Amino acid sequence: MTWKQRSMDQAVGIGDDKAKGQRIKVGGLLKAVRETDTGRIYTLVQKDGDELDVWGSTAIDNQVRYDADIGKFMKFEFQGWGTSKRGMKFKEIAVYIWDGEPTSEMRKWPQYEEIQQHVRSGDRPSIDNGPPHTDDDAPPDDSDDPGYPPEDDLPF
Repeated sequence: MTWKQRSMDQAVGIGDDKAKGQRIKVGGLLKAVRETDTGRIYTLVQKDGDELDVWGSTAIDNQVRYDADIGKFMKFEFQGWGTSKRGMKFKEIAVYIWDGEPTSEMRKWPQYEEIQQHVRSGDRPSIDNGPPHTDDDAPPDDSDDPGYPPEDDLPF
């Protein structure tokens, strides 16, 4: 075991505002869900082994069952803007969750076996109250960074 610093500036949002570090599409292996004073944060393990924290939203929070979906592969994809019956603008975000037998490529995913062992043992993580969030914690715009990960490198 090693210490790993959690920093909210690494979290990304789903949307079309690249200036705020938002991404149109993200995906990965759901490792954990944390509750902050402003909402949930979903930790997705990426193909390269890095962990990506994704800000929750009403659309995501209503579709991901953190108690049953830990250890599953998922994608979040911004579909555009909708308007509620009250005239309020909201983000339409599609949530895709792999619900079949994992492929051989999925089984090779970093942390896959470790997370599945926790799931099989009944040790499903509950919502973790992570560090408090402030408005200064907005993610940086790293879209011009050549190391910026592809939006979709999932094997499904």
